[in-house]
Amino acid sequence: MRILPRPLGVLLSDAMGSLGRTWKVLVPIAIAVLIPASLATLAAFSIPGAFEFVEDVLENPEALANLSAEEFSERSRPFVVAGGLSTLVQALAMIFVFVCCHRVTIADVKKEPVDRRETLRHALSSYPSAALAGILGLAAAAGLFFLGFSFWSVPAMVAGVPNTGSAMVALVLLFALTAPGLWLGTSLSMVTSTSSVERNGVFGAMKRSSALVKGRWWATFGFLLMVAFLGSISLWMVQLVAIPVTAVGGGGNAPLALLLGVVFQGPIISAMGVTFTAWYIDLRSRKEPLLIDQL
Repeated sequence: MRILPRPLGVLLSDAMGSLGRTWKVLVPIAIAVLIPASLATLAAFSIPGAFEFVEDVLENPEALANLSAEEFSERSRPFVVAGGLSTLVQALAMIFVFVCCHRVTIADVKKEPVDRRETLRHALSSYPSAALAGILGLAAAAGLFFLGFSFWSVPAMVAGVPNTGSAMVALVLLFALTAPGLWLGTSLSMVTSTSSVERNGVFGAMKRSSALVKGRWWATFGFLLMVAFLGSISLWMVQLVAIPVTAVGGGGNAPLALLLGVVFQGPIISAMGVTFTAWYIDLRSRKEPLLIDQL
């Protein structure tokens, strides 16, 4: 049976239907992976000075504004290190969950039974290349983006935006300078899928992702924005529950809030992983005659 391209609404509906059939496999795996990742994030921010910098930003921004560039750099360094470590840990955890989602969603499309043990076996075998491809792609895209942003921010800070025309020019320049990073990030957005499903190596997965996205770049960019927006809204709603729980008892309920956040994040990230898989399948169906048995 051939898989045909689908409109976005049908694709999302099919993805949520697949999640509804497979959540008993995926969500427990996601929660089990996110718990140690969240604990590692807390450990990273326990670096002396990281939380203190956050408190200064929230409660005493005037003191930070009066610091010299060297003093501000020194004060913010623990926070930057903690943020970098936590971002890496969270990215690695999300990639593992996505690899599991790819395996389970493909099995669901093919109407094959798949259990947690088989999912984990597949994930462990394909995770190293998927993780390396994902981290390299993320680092390259982020590097290009922030390089362009840095080139833009220097003249913007010096010249400012004295009028509406200047603001429009600054906006156009911002997009132009950060466009290479956005292009690369979108082009490599399917690396975990191509690595996990097609068993490509690191650079093979990156090349294959770029080939699939080519010709559908704007559609893929819009899809990524939509998933990021919906995922951010969902995680923000989780925070609305977790923050009051933390505040009760003067912050003594932080472990409970952490567990609550992870429990709610599990289904959200699983849904994102299943949706990414559905988009990957749709990209393949637009590039080549794709039969279910070829997945």
